[in-house]
Amino acid sequence: MWDVGFQGSVSIPHASASAYVGFAEGSVGYFVARKSEVGFAASGVFIQGYKDVVLGGFYRQYLVSGEKRVIPYVGAAAGGDIVHFSGSGTNGNFAAIGQGGLRMFVTKHVAVDVGYNLVYVRINGLGFKDSSLSQVSVGFAHVFGR
Repeated sequence: MWDVGFQGSVSIPHASASAYVGFAEGSVGYFVARKSEVGFAASGVFIQGYKDVVLGGFYRQYLVSGEKRVIPYVGAAAGGDIVHFSGSGTNGNFAAIGQGGLRMFVTKHVAVDVGYNLVYVRINGLGFKDSSLSQVSVGFAHVFGR
C-alpha cells in the first residue's frame, strides 16, 4: 500500500504565541508493513520577504490495523529546513518533528488526518523554546491498495 497526502496547519511559536502562521504540506508514503509507513514530505511557508521550505523523510506507526475507520498514529520526521529572508540571504538548518494524531476514513480509500506536531529547528544560539513550535494540522490522504 502507499498513500498521497495534503494538509494545512497553523503554527504557534513557543516564544510568541501571537505570531502564528499558516502552512501547507504534501507527502508520499509507502507501507513497509501493515501498520508501518515511511515516506517523503515537503512543506512551505511563503510570505512577502520570507520563504521557508522543509524537506525530509518520515516514519509513521499506526496503532491498529485492519478495516477500522479511525486509526491513531505516532511518528517522527527529520530533514532540512531552508529559510530565505529578502536582503539577508539563505540559511539551512536541521529540523526534527514528533507527531501524533488520528486518521479517519470517510470512504475505503480517502481519509481525513488530524494531528499534532512538535517541530524543532536547530538554530545556533537559540534554545528549544525559541526554535520550536506546535502545529495542529488537518488534511486528507488517499490510500492506494487498501
